[in-house]
Amino acid sequence: MTKSISISAAVLGLTFLLITPADAQVLYNITGLGDLGRFSTAWGINDSGQVTGHFATANGDIHAYLWSNGVMTDLGPGQGFAINNSGQVTGYMGDSGSPQACVWTNGVMTDLVAPNRRHSQGFGINDSSQVTGDSDNRAFLWSDGVMTDLGTLGHWWSQGFGINDNGQVTGGVGTPTIPGDSHPFIWDNGIMTDLGTLGGIQGTGRGINDSGRVTGYSLTADGYDHAFLWSDGVMNDLGTLGGDLSYGIGINDNGWIVGNSSTASDAKHGFLWNNGVMTDLNTLIDPTSGWVLQYANGINNAGQIIGSGTYNGESQAFLLTPTPEPATLLLLGLGAAVAVRKQ
Repeated sequence: MTKSISISAAVLGLTFLLITPADAQVLYNITGLGDLGRFSTAWGINDSGQVTGHFATANGDIHAYLWSNGVMTDLGPGQGFAINNSGQVTGYMGDSGSPQACVWTNGVMTDLVAPNRRHSQGFGINDSSQVTGDSDNRAFLWSDGVMTDLGTLGHWWSQGFGINDNGQVTGGVGTPTIPGDSHPFIWDNGIMTDLGTLGGIQGTGRGINDSGRVTGYSLTADGYDHAFLWSDGVMNDLGTLGGDLSYGIGINDNGWIVGNSSTASDAKHGFLWNNGVMTDLNTLIDPTSGWVLQYANGINNAGQIIGSGTYNGESQAFLLTPTPEPATLLLLGLGAAVAVRKQ
């Protein structure tokens, strides 16, 4: 059963910032985003709660979508990976065999022309419409119609995954020392900086906020991928939900991180990390909802989280919206009225 919550955005944002998962007072309303065929996945969310991702059509083709105010709009063949606060979506058009990076603006698709390149994908977009991604295994920054190769750190490949409003990019870059090795990086004003790893080899940066803090994942000394937070030159291991593996995917400007982790039973569950605590998202929703939240891929500055899971056994994208308890609202003296509507 899906619930919808109607609440003042100002009240929601203020209350959410004053409480944490550890308080056991933050629960989430879950909205299934539906699909236009077989299944859907959510990859990007903006501060207005608009979402992008991809779905499978009835005949199995993969299409990008924009979800806004309860309506999923088909953007055509391809995938959507990120969305900015103007509602612009980046991803790729075409099929996965020959993808071309693009931006959808008000339903109009613009090809991000990559001279002499065959494959490209846009993975991140900021509020200045700058895009980062991967073009023939090289990270790029697309700005004002110009695609710039961000280079490497001595090896042949790099990928850009996240970009903030300052134009800083994070991603993964090959290193010349160990074949197949990669390190997370920050690219800033033409300079690519290696962020190091948790265990000496292998890592990737996936999300970056406006303070330049990065999340991603890296192999530990024990040989397992763990989510990390890189901040002020220090990389911290975020741990797991009881299993061996975890992956940091998205980060907001408050430093809240989402991703997925294995549990002690080796299931995959989405998580929210804040102030040193990793919380299984499945413990923050109604246990009778029918949902299992497997992957969390993005979080906005209002604390809304998107990802994918199963609803009564069927794969579907979801949107989580924080729902302060009425007692919490009263204690804060906000006097908000919360209307709950079950669908």
